[in-house]
Amino acid sequence: MTKRFFHGGLFREGLRQTRLLGLGSLLVTAVFSVLPWLSIMSTQWQHPEEVVLQTYTFVEIGILLLLQTCLFSPLMTLHLFRYLNRRNASDFYHSLPHKREAVHVSYFAAIECWNLLTTLVVSALLLVLYLGFARPSVLLLPASIAPFIFNMLAAQFMVAAAVLVAMSVTGTAFSNVLVALLLLFVPRVVITVVTGMVQNYSCVLSDEAISPLFTPGINVAAGPFVLAGMNGDFEAVTGCLMNPWGGLYTLALGLLYMVLALVLLHRRGSETATKSSPARWLQAVFRITFGMLLGLLPAGMIYDIVRTGTDMSSHWVTLLALLLGVLALYLLFELFTTRKAKNMLRALPGFGLALLADAAVLAMVAGITNAVLAYRPQPQELTSVSVVQHSSDNYFAEKMAALPLTDTKTIAFATEALAKTVEDVKNDRMQKVADYMLMRMNDPRDYQTVEFVYRGAGGERRRLVLLDETQQQTLAELVGENKAFAEALRTLPDRKSDVA
Repeated sequence: MTKRFFHGGLFREGLRQTRLLGLGSLLVTAVFSVLPWLSIMSTQWQHPEEVVLQTYTFVEIGILLLLQTCLFSPLMTLHLFRYLNRRNASDFYHSLPHKREAVHVSYFAAIECWNLLTTLVVSALLLVLYLGFARPSVLLLPASIAPFIFNMLAAQFMVAAAVLVAMSVTGTAFSNVLVALLLLFVPRVVITVVTGMVQNYSCVLSDEAISPLFTPGINVAAGPFVLAGMNGDFEAVTGCLMNPWGGLYTLALGLLYMVLALVLLHRRGSETATKSSPARWLQAVFRITFGMLLGLLPAGMIYDIVRTGTDMSSHWVTLLALLLGVLALYLLFELFTTRKAKNMLRALPGFGLALLADAAVLAMVAGITNAVLAYRPQPQELTSVSVVQHSSDNYFAEKMAALPLTDTKTIAFATEALAKTVEDVKNDRMQKVADYMLMRMNDPRDYQTVEFVYRGAGGERRRLVLLDETQQQTLAELVGENKAFAEALRTLPDRKSDVA
């Protein structure tokens, strides 16, 4: 038996078996990616007087490379490893004089070869078209090219690896797809829900206060869809697709999935083929995870009602309908994956476990929220503070944000303002920043939200603080007394500065 982890002959066989999908993906992605360029050129040719120079990132002109990531990369994986779902074919591949790892790595390399070819060819085509034939109306930002291409390749790798993990623990095409979707989206959705709820219920955390690891944009494969589902912000999606740290994180996660797939495939028996999972407990894990994900919606509503003290009587019909809908989908998951109606009855106790998992997620939200609100530093514990004004993006606001304020008066003011804001949040039982601010719109005083950066021996913490008109005036006087900031006021940026 060959003990190599890669075999050239198997690699070429993988390329041969996927040649139609590979060439088809190249053709389809190229054609659809060229359509926006044709629209721009059509305007130039028909109405040259209306041509206006516009700036584009490479994400904006190459966004349809997501077709390769979301459609063709998983399709090729499902096609090339389809023998895992067939008992006879699985037995045949296991009888080959090669290590299982050699088969899987060589085939996976064939898939990545097509991904690389399609991504590079389509990217080169777009660069030629936009830089060579659309220059009068298109200015392409060169700094966006390499990060986007790298991120697409990392996302394609991760998606294919996630599908391979799913195929290693399931034996039907339908189960392959469902489990792959769970692997790709459940962790990121749960993290996003937890961080979002903590922000909403604590009222003192800005987006900048959240670690990048807990934001959707760090995952280039799932993040764009999570961001689009949250607010439909195309700018946030493009930012995610150009984030080089996100590409590195996605690639690392893809490598982890690949290693996991190789371990699972090494232990996988041929009898798993045609089965939704090799063991009942594993099927239960898939089912409960699916139910937990769906159950976050009604569980979140219940949590909101309890936290805000809202009257439950006006919501119980909606909650009951949501719970019944989640239960129906939970049972349908079992029916469609196992194709046995009798298994739905056996699956009912697991629904309770799914709800318990939701309760654990909400307990985590409550614990983190309380920990955030418990942070009330004393002046003597801090070495400096900084003031960030999110409502202003001018030069002086940027200078203020970068300036550490070390005088005791400013530090004492920042700690007192945070303590007052936290007390207001707790006493008013306001769980959302929007509601928190709306309540004070009717107040005759003018309120403003600023962010303080607190620095001490324990590191750096960022907190949003609500200041009334008197507090704003006090803060302006304290900052104005700072010599470094006064010097910044007298120093204007040079023309090459990136700060507006």
